[in-house]
Amino acid sequence: MALQDGKSRGTRWLNATALAESIGDGVARQVLPIVAVSVLGAGAGLVGVLNSLGLAAFLLLSFPIGVLADRRGNPLRFMGLGTLVRAEVAVVGVLLWGTGLLTGWGGLAALVAMAAVVGTADVAFTTGQGLLVPRLVEPQQIRWVYGRVQAMTQGGGAAAPLLVAGVLLLAPVPVAWIGAAAAYLISAAAQRRIGPLTPMRPPVRSSLWAEAKRGIGHLFGQPLLARVTVANALSNAAVMGANTLLPVIALSEVGVAPAAFAAIGAAAAVCGLAGAAMAARISERVGLRLTRVAVASAMVVGNGLVIGTLAGALPGRPEIWLVIQAAIAGAGSAIAMVAGSDLPARLVPAGQLGAVMGAQRAIVLGAMPVAALTFGGLAVTLGLLPTAWVWLALTLSSVIPCLQLTDGPSQR
Repeated sequence: MALQDGKSRGTRWLNATALAESIGDGVARQVLPIVAVSVLGAGAGLVGVLNSLGLAAFLLLSFPIGVLADRRGNPLRFMGLGTLVRAEVAVVGVLLWGTGLLTGWGGLAALVAMAAVVGTADVAFTTGQGLLVPRLVEPQQIRWVYGRVQAMTQGGGAAAPLLVAGVLLLAPVPVAWIGAAAAYLISAAAQRRIGPLTPMRPPVRSSLWAEAKRGIGHLFGQPLLARVTVANALSNAAVMGANTLLPVIALSEVGVAPAAFAAIGAAAAVCGLAGAAMAARISERVGLRLTRVAVASAMVVGNGLVIGTLAGALPGRPEIWLVIQAAIAGAGSAIAMVAGSDLPARLVPAGQLGAVMGAQRAIVLGAMPVAALTFGGLAVTLGLLPTAWVWLALTLSSVIPCLQLTDGPSQR
């Protein structure tokens, strides 16, 4: 069966799925820390726990689920399962709030459990989506399709904070979970229209340990793929530092209103949409190395603006500097996600793609919960300003592997 081009019916429904999915994710994930801080009075430590539990499944489950996906051979089933489970979690959040159970320590425990379940379901969806694209389009189209998917993701990410901000003006923030559940159901419906997929010969089955050795061997046996993986891990750890620190800095330290903080998130998503739309073209024209170095350097500058705001060293309203940082981070993160996204499909045998991508996700996304717990603990013990300097240093370290990247034939 011939693969499709980047504008086929299947890829259009994939884009629709990405849009709906990102709205659901954006709303659900933004509601958790806002409810924790504004409703339940949580600090940076608990926000760090919430963020880490939401992603801890990537560290623990990415590889085994990737191997399972290689063996099962139907990525759409994994996507659908992850979507429907997250829809159920959003409904549970609304029910807990409506029945008055989202209060006190019981409410905090419920948020922790919801974050853990959402993270586990997200592993299943992300695994399926990663395996879907190479079976849907030709190899030379993969980067462009990922770019469009990321653009849809950023578009949904821009809509999600606007939805949350609108809810905050009219109703308590937990009501936004209703919108998240609806978005997930729309995504599930769109997934049923994706296809057809090219058949894949099932891999030779072996022990999980043997699959792990082969997956990690392929990952680090390709220097270009290994360096991109390390750069992504450091960058994602810095992003999680931002997710842990910024809600507390903005809402508790510099006096930003919750609605304004949601609007800052919307600005970041809009810039991310622009970055994702241009990412494939940028990396194709200027090369992977220059693209990633420029992005990482710009994000260092943005982090410096947050430190200046927290220290009271910058003039004017703090919202101005925070929105500039958000714009840089939004565009930079989107470009970094697309630049190099085609490498696994180009460099890894098809039958082991799930195992290799699972190992890569365990490193790249598994760094995020570790970073969230670390930054939450540092903020409690050292204070926000010293921890923000650690965040800046971590972001700076992500530039180093980017300097060692090369622009091979797969990138040009």
